[in-house]
Amino acid sequence: MSSSGKQIKIGAVLSYMAIFINIVSALVYTPWMLSHIGESDYGLFTLAHSVITLFLLDFGISSAVTRFISKYKAEGEQEKVNQFLGVVYKLFIIISAIIFVVLFVLYFFLDNIYAGLTPQEIVKFKYVFIISGIFSVVSFPLSGTVNGILTSYEKFIPLKVCDVLHKIINVGLIVGAILLNQGLYAFVIITAGGNLLTLVIKFIIIKSLTPIKIRFKYFDKNLLKEIFSFSIWILVNSICGRLIMNLCPNILGIIPSAGTLAITIFSFASTIEGYTYIFANAIDGMFMPKIARIVYKEQQPDKLLDLMIKVGRFQFVLIGLIVVGFACVGQDFMGLWLAGRLTGGTDIVYWCALFLILPAPFYLSQQIGKNGLIVMGRVKETSIINIIKAVLGVILVTVLTLLWGVVGACIAICIVYSVRNVLFMVLYQKILKLNMWKFIKKCYLKMIISCMLTVVLGIGLNYLLVGSGWLIFAIKVIIIISIYLIFTFIIGLSGAEKQSIFNFIKRKLKVKGN
Repeated sequence: MSSSGKQIKIGAVLSYMAIFINIVSALVYTPWMLSHIGESDYGLFTLAHSVITLFLLDFGISSAVTRFISKYKAEGEQEKVNQFLGVVYKLFIIISAIIFVVLFVLYFFLDNIYAGLTPQEIVKFKYVFIISGIFSVVSFPLSGTVNGILTSYEKFIPLKVCDVLHKIINVGLIVGAILLNQGLYAFVIITAGGNLLTLVIKFIIIKSLTPIKIRFKYFDKNLLKEIFSFSIWILVNSICGRLIMNLCPNILGIIPSAGTLAITIFSFASTIEGYTYIFANAIDGMFMPKIARIVYKEQQPDKLLDLMIKVGRFQFVLIGLIVVGFACVGQDFMGLWLAGRLTGGTDIVYWCALFLILPAPFYLSQQIGKNGLIVMGRVKETSIINIIKAVLGVILVTVLTLLWGVVGACIAICIVYSVRNVLFMVLYQKILKLNMWKFIKKCYLKMIISCMLTVVLGIGLNYLLVGSGWLIFAIKVIIIISIYLIFTFIIGLSGAEKQSIFNFIKRKLKVKGN
C-alpha cells in the first residue's frame, strides 16, 4: 500500500472513531455534564460560544488553503506554497484584529443585548465571554490553516490522531473538573485552552513533517485577489448549501397550519439527517491532494473517474446502509428514542427523516467530483447551483407545507436535493469531462438492487419479530446489517472487489497462523 493510501485509510478509521466519540458524548456525556453544572451555566457557555462563533467567519479562506496548497504541491512549486501561506497568515491576523475590536466593543453592550439574563448571570456571562473571546481570537489564524496544510500534505494520521485525542482528553478533563467541584470557568478554560493547544501541536507537526517555511514578508496583490475571488464563492456555497435546512423551521413557524409541533418534529428529523452527513464527511477532503495530482500533473479524466467510482461505491454502501436500516427499523428507533419526549407524532418524525436522508447516498457518493471542481477553482458554478437550490427550496417548502404540513416540507427538501444531485452530475460531465453514465452504471445500479431487496426483507422482519424495547431493536439491526452486507457482496461488489476481500481475509488468517 502506498504512503498516501495508508494515510487515507487510517485517517478515515480515526475520523469514524472521532464521530463515534461525538455521538456517545451527545447521548451520554452531555446530559451528565448538564445535570452537574446546571442548565443556567451550560446555557451561558453555549450562548457565549454561539455569539463568538458568529464573528469567526473565515470567508472561505480555510478552503482556499487546501485548494491552493494542493495545486502548488501537485505542480512541484514549494516556494509558491511558502509565499501563499505568508499572504494567508497576514490576512488571518488582520481579520483576527478586526474581530478583537468588534468583540471588545460588544462587551460593553452585553447588559443591554441580553436583558433577559439575571444580574448574576450577566456577571458570569461576561467572564465566559472574555475567556472564550481571547482564546478564539488568538487561535483563529491557526484554526483556518493547520487542517488545510496537513490535508494538502496528506498527513491524515497525525491530523486525525490529534482530533481524537483532543476529544478524549477534553471530555476526561471536564469530567475530572466537575468531579472536583470546579465550576463553569474551569469548563470554559479547558474547552478553549484545549482547542488552542491542539492547534499549536498541529502547527508543530507541520514544522516537523512538511517542508513548509512561511514567507511572512511576501505579499502579492494578484494572489490576494485570486484568494478572495475563490473564497467568496466558497462562502456563498457554504451559506446556500444548508440554507433551506436552517430556514425550514422559520417557514414552519410562519405558516399558521404548521405550528411549534411541526418545528419540533422537523428538528428531530433534521438531527438524523445531520448524523448521516457527518458519517459521509469523515473522508471528505482527504482525496484533494490526489485529485490535484490527477488534474494538474497527470491530466487524465479517466483516472479521476476511476477514483470517483471507487470512492463513490464505498460511500454509497456506507450511506446506503444507514438509509436502508432507517427505512426498516426507523419507526422502532423513533419510538424508543423519543419515548416521553414527544407526545404522538413519532411516525411523522420517521417519515420526515426518511425523506430528508433519501438523496444522501447519491450526493455523498459524488464527493470526488465536488472536490475536483474545488481543485480546479470552479466553485462559482457550484455556488450557482446551490443558490438555485436555496430559492427553489424556499418556494417548494412553502407550497408543500401549506398542502401537507411538516411532511410536505421534508418532501420538498427531498425533491430539491435530488434536483441538486442531477445538476451537479451535469457539471462533472461538462467541466471535469467525466462519463457520468458510466459512473451511474458502476456506482448505483447493482447497489440499488441490494438496497431494495434488503428493505423488502427488513419490512417483512418487522412482522416476524414483533415486540418493543432496545433488545428487540438491536436484534433487528444486526439481522438487517447482515442481510444488507450479504446482498451487497453477492450483487453489488465486482469480481475484483470480492477478490480483494478474500485476499485481505487470507492475509489476516496467515498472520494469525504465524
